[in-house]
Amino acid sequence: MGQFYTIGASAQGKGHIINNIPCQDAHAYKRIENNWGLMVVCDGAGSCENSQIGSDFISKAAIKNFSVLLEYYSKASVANAEIWRRDSLKIIKQTKDDLVVYCIDNDIDFKSVGSTLIVLLYSKNNLYTIHIGDGRAAYRTTDLEWHPAIEPYSGEYVGETVFITSNIWEDTDKYIETNFYEGDFDAFTAISDGAESFTWEYNIQDPECEEFKVLDTNKPFAAFFNPNISFVKKLITDGLDNEEINKKWLQYLSNGNERIENEPDDRTIVLSFIAPKFDTVDEAHIEEL
Repeated sequence: MGQFYTIGASAQGKGHIINNIPCQDAHAYKRIENNWGLMVVCDGAGSCENSQIGSDFISKAAIKNFSVLLEYYSKASVANAEIWRRDSLKIIKQTKDDLVVYCIDNDIDFKSVGSTLIVLLYSKNNLYTIHIGDGRAAYRTTDLEWHPAIEPYSGEYVGETVFITSNIWEDTDKYIETNFYEGDFDAFTAISDGAESFTWEYNIQDPECEEFKVLDTNKPFAAFFNPNISFVKKLITDGLDNEEINKKWLQYLSNGNERIENEPDDRTIVLSFIAPKFDTVDEAHIEEL
């Protein structure tokens, strides 16, 4: 078995380009020995003035804080959904508290830095997820079938979600979902909701309901992910390094085709897969806090 290889990019949406709004998405990833690692995707709330500050800070703080858990799990071989929920909720709360301190130190309104958060912690046989808000995540089993890894939070109204700054801490069972998958998989991904339109099947008419009723099928498009994995594997074989490949990935998420280029929202896709000819550890894709 080869090693997991990760690429990631956050591209500014057309609507933000036109209106001169900075990209409000952020991401980070890290891998250690023996195919253990982390993946983080954050999507700043469009209604919040400083959401790009929040998503950037949270992505880095989550990697830093979950790295402690990553190191422990990699040595203890923890594989238990109950333990993961207990531990990951503590780390998420710590990340929120770090954001509070950052806002106080920099005289920033805490409510102005709202952001969603998706965290994937993985080994060669286990995938652990925790998330706040919307966005998507999925994994591919060795039969090349893709399966959803999270269920995005959706409020009472269309497009309504929650953020790490929301009043969610008194009812974490309702607002913060954790999942644990144990088995064989060779790829996984996390995306912000701006990438849904070309990577996921969702919000379709319920065929069994005569009245108009929308179903969220939450089904990743294998026809998007599998060819892109094959393409990146070729780039690896051709000798491109991770920085060069990430630049190409950013370019693709910016204007890879007409549908992508015209997407008004920012979009992030972080994608990891087994690359047999890739046998060294990725450098962590994260800047210091």
